[in-house]
Amino acid sequence: MRKQGEDFLPSEYKKDRLTLVSVGRLAEQKGFDIGIRAAKILKDKGLSFDWFVLGTGALEDKLRSMVKELELEDSFHLIGARENPYPYIKNADFLVQ
Repeated sequence: MRKQGEDFLPSEYKKDRLTLVSVGRLAEQKGFDIGIRAAKILKDKGLSFDWFVLGTGALEDKLRSMVKELELEDSFHLIGARENPYPYIKNADFLVQ
């Protein structure tokens, strides 16, 4: 895992913003809806961040709608599955489970 974490630097990451990452199936049990609400609180408090979610699942459309409704398109990113998620984890400031 450590070696795979050094394969590349995610091009989506910006140096001037806090980076959070979550990895998982987009399913009710994973609580990504709670994460989106938490992101709204962070944004409303003026925090500059990007939260990347790696994964796919049945709730993808619902979660995308929620991101749009809460005006988080510039901060909360559903980027789909990645063959190697480890560089995203290694280079993030926070891993959110």
